[in-house]
Amino acid sequence: MLSQRGKPEKRSIFSEEI
Repeated sequence: MLSQRGKPEKRSIFSEEI
């Protein structure tokens, strides 16, 4: 969750996983 905070690219991947 903290990684997506500073990485918009990872945020997309996390959003789909969660």
